[in-house]
Amino acid sequence: MFSCGILSYNTNYVDINNNEIINCGVGILIDGFSNELSNNFIINSSDSGILYTGGSGSIINNIIQYCGNYGIFTSGFNNYIENNRVSYANMTGIIIADLNDIWNFVRNNTITNSKNGIAVNGYRNFILNNNISDVLLYGIAIFGNDNNEISYNIIKNCHNGINLNDSSNNIVNSNNISNVTSNGIEILGYSLKKPN
Repeated sequence: MFSCGILSYNTNYVDINNNEIINCGVGILIDGFSNELSNNFIINSSDSGILYTGGSGSIINNIIQYCGNYGIFTSGFNNYIENNRVSYANMTGIIIADLNDIWNFVRNNTITNSKNGIAVNGYRNFILNNNISDVLLYGIAIFGNDNNEISYNIIKNCHNGINLNDSSNNIVNSNNISNVTSNGIEILGYSLKKPN
């Protein structure tokens, strides 16, 4: 188990707000349902800034800097990840980690100076209106899952803008991608879904 700034395990309806957490393994680790994490400042986490497993959670308006792996790591369903600022994540700014994760909303986040921007392993998730810049590899990536939507994101200064790997029926719509060194949108296997 990592050392944690705040640990809340198997708990529901907990609000964790307005904390400053410095130099931990995981800044905030929470497992449960209907929890809210907002307006926290987390810096220098050797693993992840926020690690949330469960459902119906809100991760909103947090500032996360310098993470050994992930800025925000989530596994679950119906979580809202909105208006966070993540920078200097050594692996990925925001990750939806499990293949069975569903109905998560990742909206209006800013991710900079990280290895990757946003990674999605689940299905029927919505990646909307995020601003991703100065990442080493991909801005947004979908790995082997279907029926996700990636729309209205701004992605710049990266290797690949959007990567879809062995995925189908995903919507990729109205994104602004610039200054990539490889491909703006890269589709490897399967297909996209035409927007209505």
